[in-house]
Amino acid sequence: MNSRLLNLWALCLLSLTAIANNSPTNEPASKSLFDVLQKQEVQHVTLSMDMEALSANRNTDVEIPANFSFMNADGFPDQLSVKVRTRGRFRRRICNDMPPLKLNFKKGELKDKGLQKFDSYKLVTHCLDNEEAKANVLKEFLAYQIYEKLSPYSYRTQLVQIEYVDVNTGESTQQLGFFIEDTDELEKRLNATQIKDEYGMTLNDLDENSTMVQTMFQYLISNTDWNIASFRNVKIMQLADKEKPVVVPYDFDFSGLVNAAYARPNVDKGQKSITQRVFMGEEMQNVSWDKMKRYFKMKKDEILQVVDDTPEMSKRTKAEAKKYIESFYYSLRSIG
Repeated sequence: MNSRLLNLWALCLLSLTAIANNSPTNEPASKSLFDVLQKQEVQHVTLSMDMEALSANRNTDVEIPANFSFMNADGFPDQLSVKVRTRGRFRRRICNDMPPLKLNFKKGELKDKGLQKFDSYKLVTHCLDNEEAKANVLKEFLAYQIYEKLSPYSYRTQLVQIEYVDVNTGESTQQLGFFIEDTDELEKRLNATQIKDEYGMTLNDLDENSTMVQTMFQYLISNTDWNIASFRNVKIMQLADKEKPVVVPYDFDFSGLVNAAYARPNVDKGQKSITQRVFMGEEMQNVSWDKMKRYFKMKKDEILQVVDDTPEMSKRTKAEAKKYIESFYYSLRSIG
């Protein structure tokens, strides 16, 4: 084969490679709305709705039509229609200013924007309009961020500065909050299926290592407001590559790390104060916690760095959070 034919053959191969690399099957997957919102810094978003209607339906699951404004993936202002309702059995009763919200977007509209179908997001709100409530939002956000550093089986969260606009009066207010990843999106990301109906499960029915991480984390933040058997504040996920399911915790406002004024100690677990740590891993059979202690000690600097990196958190709140985390490491000697 002469050199001219060789060159033509090489050009053909290059052309075929270029076509393959630009084919639809090799295009990057579209982003979800959460992917678009997720950034290291605080995101600014706007939620416009009938605030009086939301307040009137705070104790129901009635959805209020609203408009959600945000910066899209190209950095330009964009908006989506959304239905909003209050959520949370306890917090919707005590959060006089803004109870936690559930935002349900339209799958068709997300598709038209080139976004994935994941359409249901929890928004943790400021609850009450005072500095303590703002600190509580940031400390609960911190708990999620810490767990992301400890386990891949965790919800992603995004801190937002959210402007609430009343469509009737034009009045607005800006408050901190954070979004929690859609559970369906979490399932896809983990290549998992959520288990919803196997009540009566125990820690021994779950993947051992990941369950030990979760249990030790709950001890770190002093959270007893969870239960595997009743699926309280946990999602149980069966991963494609694991024999036993893993647990994904959420909802940490009753933890000692947050130390919300409305939180009450779990007397059934022997707590006298919300900041008193109670280890809930005793039921796990034939396990040694020494390896887990070493793992958490190895992660100490990384955990403390998460505190330093939390946006909007005051120096005082950061110092208090660090002190509480340090007390966890002192108390490790009592486990096992």
